[in-house]
Formats: sequence, C-alpha cells, structure tokens
Amino acid sequence: MEVVDCTHIPGTSRYCDPESEKALSDLVGGRFSGIHFIDSGNYHYLTKIFTDSIRRPFDLLLLDHHPDMQESVFPQLLSCGGWVRNMLDSNRFLNSVIMIGIDRKLSSLPRAFPDRISVICEDEVDGAIASRTFPGRDGAISGKQLPLYISIDKDVLSTDFARTDWDQGSMNLDGMEAILKAYACGREIIGVDICGCFPFQDGGTEADCSLNLSADRSIMRMLEDL
Repeated sequence: MEVVDCTHIPGTSRYCDPESEKALSDLVGGRFSGIHFIDSGNYHYLTKIFTDSIRRPFDLLLLDHHPDMQESVFPQLLSCGGWVRNMLDSNRFLNSVIMIGIDRKLSSLPRAFPDRISVICEDEVDGAIASRTFPGRDGAISGKQLPLYISIDKDVLSTDFARTDWDQGSMNLDGMEAILKAYACGREIIGVDICGCFPFQDGGTEADCSLNLSADRSIMRMLEDL
C-alpha cells in the first residue's frame, strides 16, 4: 500500500481547476493499474485522471448512485458531477461506459451518448441479477472483448452498508458482488478505484467511519475473488 498525500493542492473539492488537475496528474497520473481509494465522492473525477494514461481501448464499469454526466457550468473545470461526460468527450480509448445503480430521476443524462452508455438503474438492479440480464457486459470491438476499468462510489450502497456525504442508493453488498462478477467474467481488469465516505469535518462519526471501513474490506474481498 502507498499513500499519496494531495491535501496541499488547492482548488480540488467537487471542482478541479486546470492547474490543480495538472498537479494531481503529476502525482497520480499513469497509476491506473491496481486498486485506488480516493476519499470522498467530491474527488471522483480522479477516475478521469487515472484513466487518461490508458493507451488501449477499454470499457468503464461505474457503480454509482449518480451518472456524473452533468454539463459543467464552468467548462474549463473538471467536476465530480461531470467527469464521465468529460471522459466520453476527450478519451479516445474509452469505448463505452456501463452505469449500474443510478437514480432513475437522473437516468436522462446518459442519453447524450446513446451508443456508448449502458444503464441499469437503481430499481432495476435486483431484476437484472435475477434474470442475468446485463447490458453492455460483452463489450467488444471487432469481436475482441475489451479490458475493463472499474470505478465504485459507495453512495450506490444503502446506508445499512456505507455512509457518504451524498444521497445514497439501495444496493446491498451481495448485489454489488453479483454485478462485479457478472461484468468481470472473462475480462481483464486493468484498474479499480473506490470512493465515498462521510468526512468528520462534514458531520461524519466514528460509527460512519467504521461502517465504511467494513464496506471497503468487503469490496476488496470481492475484487480479490474476481
């Protein structure tokens, strides 16, 4: 394990200005392989920075209660709410995005890229697992199955399993494991990142921290078993 301290970089919470994006890229760019814990969902845009250095076609599997597809009010800034759209616009190696667990009220946002995004909304997860219907699972180019990068925001889980500073979904850990196994089957996993917590400065408690650590351990076990 290696800890990369980024707390000295200003202008990074929720929005990231170009100077800060470069500073973060200098610290963690090129480290897409392995498993990365990236703190609060306010910094989920780090997925974009990790994957910028991938130099072959890949698919992104996103487990998140939010699609992170908003058009930025400030186009020059990278944001936690719009980094997926940014990736689709700018990363020529990103083939497709598979979104799992998003709030149905936000499901219209991915329609901006109808041929490159597959979606299972929060209220469809149990049915998809039961019927083994997994859109986008066999993503391929010219018949070749592509590597998979996995990004998990723990806000996709119900508050019984994790506590974050964003509104949360209803997925349980068993459901998350079933989804991961379904999409990882037969695929090369080239990197993983995990975010989502309830910082003490925002009202989080020791109990919240303990629950999140338990979720992290469970997710690590799932990933080791893929």
